[in-house]
Amino acid sequence: MKKPKARRSGEPAIIKLSNDEPFDTLKAQILKCISEALKPKKLAYDDYKVTFTVARHQTSPLSLKKQLEFDHLLECVLKMKAPAAKILKKRRHDGGEQTSEDSDTSQGSNSDSDRKKKKKKKVPDDPSELPLNVELSAQMKLLQNRYTCNKPGCLSSGYCYILPDNNAHFTLSHRHLSVWAAALAAKPPITTIEKPPNHKEFDGLSSNLLSDTAPLIQRRLAERNNAQAAPSASNTPTINFNVPNDFFSFLRPATGPNPLLYAAPTDHVSNMIDAPLLSVSTRPGPDLPLADFCAAFELLQDIHTKLADNGYTGT
Repeated sequence: MKKPKARRSGEPAIIKLSNDEPFDTLKAQILKCISEALKPKKLAYDDYKVTFTVARHQTSPLSLKKQLEFDHLLECVLKMKAPAAKILKKRRHDGGEQTSEDSDTSQGSNSDSDRKKKKKKKVPDDPSELPLNVELSAQMKLLQNRYTCNKPGCLSSGYCYILPDNNAHFTLSHRHLSVWAAALAAKPPITTIEKPPNHKEFDGLSSNLLSDTAPLIQRRLAERNNAQAAPSASNTPTINFNVPNDFFSFLRPATGPNPLLYAAPTDHVSNMIDAPLLSVSTRPGPDLPLADFCAAFELLQDIHTKLADNGYTGT
């Protein structure tokens, strides 16, 4: 019975090198260990995923493929009293390679399940081994080595940016280092290891100490400023008011009556206004029944009927 690949353990080996050995020597020693342990038909360094860790200095696995990563390995181990590093190797899986095997190939040869094609399982990558995370980790380590604070009595977290004008200490937290490492890992980089990025986390520093703003942010800020400085006519609302002609008449001064419209009354009009409707010598007429009244004034029968219907009985 074969043991599943997920439960197999590699054979440990020890490689001893001096600190002046080149990177090719280390790769040759790693390939020698692989050849002795696995005896592959084809042996190539690029066919394996090689990572390393250094206690207390590089705790997360970091790829060991480039000269820069090898230099970082030497830098970490030389800080130790007993220099040592742990190197892990793992064969890269091709697209058509099967990552799981049968636990027993001699049983159930006539069953339906054996006639089915075996499913290919894809081994998920470790997030720390993703290219971007590997680059961020390397940049973070470079920043930590560059800005380690050794000043006695400094209350920082262990990392400080020294201001060039007055030698003051600006504490670099994990958040500061993460933002700075991300700016260095950008393609292309938007800052350098000597200048902090132009980010809100570094607002406490003077602007002349920060790197230039990213080109995309500069373009966005310019577009916003142009829009605020010269708003387009289409965005300006148009409001119309309809005001009556006499709306502001209360603001005009009062004027006297127009002599043409208001003429003084004459004596004849005054006499007509003062005269009563009935003459003073007028006396009440005789009392007549309704029938006699209509006969005396020769009124029609319809008028007599209407007066009677309305309650008139006489004068």
